[in-house]
Amino acid sequence: EGQPLGTFFTAEYAGVDPANGDALWYKNVKNADGTIDRSTTNSYNQAQRVVVGNPQPRLLGGLTNTFSYKGFDLSIFFNGVFGNKLNFYGVGRFSSANARFEDNQTADQLDSWTKENPNAKFPEARLFFNNGAQPSSRFIQDGSFVRLRNVTLSYSLPKSLLNKAKINSVRLFLTGQNLLTFTKYTGWDPEVNADDIVTNIAQGYDFYTAPQAKTITGGINIGF
Repeated sequence: EGQPLGTFFTAEYAGVDPANGDALWYKNVKNADGTIDRSTTNSYNQAQRVVVGNPQPRLLGGLTNTFSYKGFDLSIFFNGVFGNKLNFYGVGRFSSANARFEDNQTADQLDSWTKENPNAKFPEARLFFNNGAQPSSRFIQDGSFVRLRNVTLSYSLPKSLLNKAKINSVRLFLTGQNLLTFTKYTGWDPEVNADDIVTNIAQGYDFYTAPQAKTITGGINIGF
């Protein structure tokens, strides 16, 4: 109640108990004196939900330029999104659910707690049991990115060659889209929206969202 529109409102993940491999959450219960209890618990139901991020970016930007030299043209367009959070809901949560669903484990789950690895990144893997895979800030990640959206290299043949063939123009070009993406997000693509939520479209939820294709196309334009 009373939360800003579009925020992620969930339990706050606190890591792994090195003594037994339990997943931990912050209680975030308000004390009588108004302070917040930041102690941890291995009981998910004891953790109060809090705001842990917003899928709305704080800053959008783009940079484009065209360079020309002796018939060659190079056009480049970068765009970026900054300050938003993403919920790695599908691959993240379901791959760590210890075979409770049909999803495969991901390679990062190899760093799960064992007696020999008490300082592991992830809780102990317990077959068919939920140990930290519940929705929480564990799966909320920084969604900022910078992407090379489009780059086009072209060459226009000189008029001195075309006049003899009675051709007005010939332009050869090669275009690439989505060639590079710079991001800390661990999913396939930081530009995500899920379509499996009750509201049909949920911004910032990654439920196995297919990545945008990298494409390279080329061609020739001839003007008569």
